[in-house]
Amino acid sequence: MKPDFSKRIRELRKLVKESKLDALLLSSPRDITYYTGSKLTGDAAFLLVDPNSKPLLIISCLSNYARDLRTAKVRFFSEFKDIVKELSGYKSVGFDEKNMNAGVFMKLKKLRIRLKPFGPRIKIPRMVKDDWEMRQIRKAVKITENLFQGVRLVGRTEFEASGWINKGVVDLGVENAFPPIIASGRNSAFIHYLPGKRKIKAKDFVIMDIGVRFNGYCSDMTRTFCQKPNRKQKKVYEDVLEIQNQVIDNARAGVRFDVLEDFSKKLYEKLGYKKMHSIGHGVGLSVHERPVSKDTIQNGMVFTVEPGVYLKNWGGCRVEDMVYIKNNRARLLSKLSRELTP
Repeated sequence: MKPDFSKRIRELRKLVKESKLDALLLSSPRDITYYTGSKLTGDAAFLLVDPNSKPLLIISCLSNYARDLRTAKVRFFSEFKDIVKELSGYKSVGFDEKNMNAGVFMKLKKLRIRLKPFGPRIKIPRMVKDDWEMRQIRKAVKITENLFQGVRLVGRTEFEASGWINKGVVDLGVENAFPPIIASGRNSAFIHYLPGKRKIKAKDFVIMDIGVRFNGYCSDMTRTFCQKPNRKQKKVYEDVLEIQNQVIDNARAGVRFDVLEDFSKKLYEKLGYKKMHSIGHGVGLSVHERPVSKDTIQNGMVFTVEPGVYLKNWGGCRVEDMVYIKNNRARLLSKLSRELTP
C-alpha cells in the first residue's frame, strides 16, 4: 500500500474552493512531498494546485530527477519569468507565508495577482496520519529506541556521546531529524543545547533528545538518565513523569491542544515548577508540525508529550514520548523504558 496522493490533492482542492481562490502555490518542501511524493533535494520548487487541472510542480532545472514524477505535471524553470508564465491567468492565489522566499514574494507582489496568506490551512490534511504514514513513523520510533539502548554516557564527553549517536544513525541507514541533544550536569538546564566538551559523571542528570527521519517521517524522543541520583534528582524526575502521565491520560479526541497546554501548566504550578516550553507538538514529515495551539485533537494525530523541569545552575530533566490518537485515546508509540537509572 502506498499513499493516496489523489486523495490528498482532493483535500487541497476542497480548501481552494471553500476559500474562493483560483489556486494555491505551495513552497514548503515537506508540503510538496506530502502532496506529490517528490523527494526534493533543496533546489527551489513550487507546487501549483487549482480546482480543475493536474497539480503542476515548478522546479529548478537542476532537479532533472523530477521528470519521472507521475503525481503532478513537471515544468523546469531557470528564470523567474518561467514561474510567472505558469501563474498567468490566475487572479487570486493562496501562498505559504511562512515558507515563501522573500525575494520570490516581492516579485510576485508586482504581478496582477491577489496573494492570500494560506500557510496554516495548507497543512490541515497533514495532521491526520493514514496507515502508510503510521508505518513509517513506527519504524522511525523503533530505530530511535535502538539508538537509546546501549549508549555509554559516564566517562564520555557530551560531544563523544553525540558522535556515537550520529554514527548509529548512519549505520542504520537513516538520517537525523535534528542534531542530537546531549546535555549533562548544569548544562541540562538548557532546553536546546549543543553538546560540548564536558565529561559526563555518574551523579549527573543527562538529557538525551534524539530523532531520526525514516522514509521522510520523523521521530522525536527524550530520556533523562542518572547513574547515581540524589534525593532531589529522584523527586524532580518523578514529578516530570507524573506530569507526562496525566497529560497523556487527558489527551483525547475532541480536546483542543491549548486546553492540554493549560492543563499541563496547572500541573507544573501544583508541583512548584515553572512551565518553560510547550507540552508537545505534532510530528510527521516535519519534526515540529500541527497540531498546535487551537487545533482540536482528532483520531489519527501524532504528537509528543514532553514535560521538562529546568533549574538554573542545577540542571534539568525532560521525558518525551510520541503518542497516537486511536479510538479517541492517546496511545504511546514507544515501549522504551522510562527508568531514570539505565
